[in-house]
Amino acid sequence: MFSAPSTPRDIQVLSVGADTLMLRSRCWTRLKFEVEYALQRGTTSNSFLIKGDRIALSSLPGESFTELFLKQLQQLVLPAELDYVILGHINPNRFTTFLKLLQLAPHLLVVCSNPGAISLRALLEAAREKDSTQTIPDPEFYVVKGQKTLDLGKGHRLQLIPTPTPRWPDGICAYDTKTAILYSDKFFGAHVAGEQVYDNGAKIYETDRKYYYNCLMASQISQVEASLERLAPWSASAQIYAPLNGPLLRQGARQIFQSYQAWNHQQATH
Repeated sequence: MFSAPSTPRDIQVLSVGADTLMLRSRCWTRLKFEVEYALQRGTTSNSFLIKGDRIALSSLPGESFTELFLKQLQQLVLPAELDYVILGHINPNRFTTFLKLLQLAPHLLVVCSNPGAISLRALLEAAREKDSTQTIPDPEFYVVKGQKTLDLGKGHRLQLIPTPTPRWPDGICAYDTKTAILYSDKFFGAHVAGEQVYDNGAKIYETDRKYYYNCLMASQISQVEASLERLAPWSASAQIYAPLNGPLLRQGARQIFQSYQAWNHQQATH
């Protein structure tokens, strides 16, 4: 059951693994006039707070959630306690939230790809030129070139996996060895909002995930296939797939990886 469009946007906070919280920003209507939202079942923007000896925040919601998200985040952790923000991909909409977070926590080390760092530096410079009265920090970057590991302590070792595609040349996924969660960014997602957090019943959102794949992935199958090959060693041991949009995959984790391979094959042979 999905809520009516009049339902206010909100943020769910729940534990999804040891020392790991998900902040699930829920919107009950389509966010913008793009083809992948045409099913109009709402969506979620999933962010993750991982607390080892050092604390990492992975992914940020768009500007329609900026104030709500940062208010909720500060109830969970002080900005001064954050060490890293991991950005799987950059766009101007999410940059608004990033900029507000950076102003609260200017010491943050920004974990991103080289294309992501280039985009962020350009967006930061544009923001300074637009409003010279703002104090905009100049953050440090941890640039991921090839696969790297970010050790947060307490067993949380994040394997950072570049997954560039033409649409998201700055793409990065991550795998946490302690929780066996694969943070898959734009891979394996769906635009669905609702109370259900996990894919209880492996096929329940199959139509939504196929539609999401068709809209966002089908036109770039060679790069998607290359990314799947990079993810394969970690996907096999993952207990949860945690995409940027929609419910997390637990029962259907293995199936969705195989489905992406099959859908890619179908695209290549038609």
